[in-house]
Amino acid sequence: MISELLSMKLFGVFPFPLFVGMGVAFLVFLAVFPRRSSLGGFSYMRGNPVITPGERSMFAYLRANVPNQYHVCPKVRVADIIRVNGSFLDRSSWQTAFNRISSKHVDFAIIDLQGQVQFVIEVDDRSHLKGERRGRDYFVNDAFGDAGVDIIRVPCNRHKNHNQLNSALELLKAEPAQGRLQ
Repeated sequence: MISELLSMKLFGVFPFPLFVGMGVAFLVFLAVFPRRSSLGGFSYMRGNPVITPGERSMFAYLRANVPNQYHVCPKVRVADIIRVNGSFLDRSSWQTAFNRISSKHVDFAIIDLQGQVQFVIEVDDRSHLKGERRGRDYFVNDAFGDAGVDIIRVPCNRHKNHNQLNSALELLKAEPAQGRLQ
């Protein structure tokens, strides 16, 4: 019986023991060299919501009040709205300036159908009263001002009665082609 098994040919070509040996070698290979992943051995999972409850309230208000020819974009990276004017900077200085904006986000950007930012909105909750956060806010205000992009700061849950925000939204409704704050 064993001699018949050993002499048996699989597919008329391969001796059965050679076929079994190749199968075992393949399984060992898979165990020793698992499938490579582009993740580099790291694992990822879904994060928390990208906007806070106060920002969610503002988002709903903006979606209801921004005209159709504009879009509300939540959580936009500052470096995607403004860029470093590097015409007079060496590479190191440019990188330092870019690093200051690359990891910061604004709560909302209102954009037209061509993707041009009309203005940005920051919802200021209690965290904006902390000293470190105030320094960040001053920097962001100055950077947007220098770039000529309007920024509207709205206290959390005060958006319905915020004059500057409502004036900006009315301007979008009245003059959709221009849309810039005056």
